[in-house]
Amino acid sequence: MKEGFSLLRWIGRIFRRFALWLYSIRHIFVALFVLVNSGLIFHTIYGLPIDLITIFNVKDYEQINHSFLTNAPYFMLGVFIALSSIGLFFRARISWMISFTLMIIDTLYTAHIHPDQTHNIHYGLISLLILFLVRRHFSRSSVAAGSIFALISVITLMLTSTYGALYFGDGFDPKITSLLTAFYYAIETMSTVGYGDIVPVSEPARLFTISVIVSGITVFATSATSVLGPVVHSGFERLVKGNTKKNE
Repeated sequence: MKEGFSLLRWIGRIFRRFALWLYSIRHIFVALFVLVNSGLIFHTIYGLPIDLITIFNVKDYEQINHSFLTNAPYFMLGVFIALSSIGLFFRARISWMISFTLMIIDTLYTAHIHPDQTHNIHYGLISLLILFLVRRHFSRSSVAAGSIFALISVITLMLTSTYGALYFGDGFDPKITSLLTAFYYAIETMSTVGYGDIVPVSEPARLFTISVIVSGITVFATSATSVLGPVVHSGFERLVKGNTKKNE
């Protein structure tokens, strides 16, 4: 009887240790779960009429069709989700923030552009819930993670602004009908330069422009903080420790 009880206790200890080990590496499962979202995006794109080769071989920017406008930002969104999931493997706080933001964009974008892809939408919502529940587990910060955050944020905003300028092209004076002009307007608005050569005249175009201006200021400020913050903090710590040792 005692041998059977000892065996059960041994099995119980092994099970608890295994459960604790799984709990300690839960960030890996979260990273893999988020990474699957990019796979779903790529699978959706490959199932659409236009392929990825067409996306990267556009010669005439004046003749870009709706499939290109839909697939190009969606493809880049999948790439950014894949990149952000790499930081989740290292429990980077910045990567968690990026992933959570991108999952919101992914869910809303899919629901608007590809409402028939219900499994993508549901999986994105589940990913958001999981990221929210384990948010405290991602607490590490680094300059490398901050740099990745800055790069992804700027490129994401640039692509979103360019796509939006094309989407609301009829609401501008003169009208935005080419990818190059949309890209120019996106950079001009993001940087808050505002030369005045392209003016939003419709209400949706004006609201879009306001959102790009606010997003541009926020992204640039947050990016600078995420990259320079850890450097300034570590330098301040070394300065304080150095003064403390001198006083001793």
